[in-house]
Amino acid sequence: MLETEQFYISSTCAICGAKAKRVRKQRNRYVCENGHSGNAYLNMARNLCRRCVEGFQEERE
Repeated sequence: MLETEQFYISSTCAICGAKAKRVRKQRNRYVCENGHSGNAYLNMARNLCRRCVEGFQEERE
């Protein structure tokens, strides 16, 4: 069974790992400190996927 923490999934950029925040007028958009931007929900899904893959790799070791 795989369990993963949900901390910082929405406040981390999936591209570079920098802090990200949602755009105030467009709640489904995010921008990170390094200028990456996109759909906030897709960003969260990518972060969650990365953590799941990392969790599987830890179990194998």
